[in-house]
Amino acid sequence: MFSKLFSVFSKKGDKTLKMIPNHFLYYYATCPFCFRVQIAMKQLGIEMEMRNIHQGHQYRDELMQGGGRTMVPCLRIDKDGETQWMYESADIVDYLKGKFSP
Repeated sequence: MFSKLFSVFSKKGDKTLKMIPNHFLYYYATCPFCFRVQIAMKQLGIEMEMRNIHQGHQYRDELMQGGGRTMVPCLRIDKDGETQWMYESADIVDYLKGKFSP
């Protein structure tokens, strides 16, 4: 079962990922829900700035001030001077698939 999940991150057949501007994923390394979002990103061939809330206080504080809580994963979307904070891994994956699927 896990071999299928981890095969997404293998170097074999690795393609160049497209950097998505104005999107930031707040996460921490051992969060399984964050991992779900990262798998979807890899499958879609996209990447974005990753902000680990366990590495220093800057990103954790930013998440709390902007989104109102420190739950991860959280996708921050900056568009037209507005900021949207999206929680829940399933919602984030659905958004990414809807916006960035080929």
